[in-house]
Amino acid sequence: MLLHAIDATEKGAASLCIQSPDTDVLVLDLWKYTSLCEETSLVIGTWDKSRSIPLGPLYNAVGGRAATASPGFHACSGCDQTGTICGKTKISCWNALA
Repeated sequence: MLLHAIDATEKGAASLCIQSPDTDVLVLDLWKYTSLCEETSLVIGTWDKSRSIPLGPLYNAVGGRAATASPGFHACSGCDQTGTICGKTKISCWNALA
């Protein structure tokens, strides 16, 4: 999905909507946000409980440094394939990172 979004941006797309219920996709989208068009949003959730999250304001709030570190952080602090670090929550790990 992300490679297609980057390709669409390179070909002149002015806005993008990426749809996925998975937080892994959000992490990767933030990581590569500077390669995506400014009006990129992520649609999360399913059916009637979906919502659109504009990535620009989220990227600005998190900051480029944290967005760059987010894939490694997400992989080590618990994602689909890994557990947590010694029972630490993702929030406590994020606070230590920030």
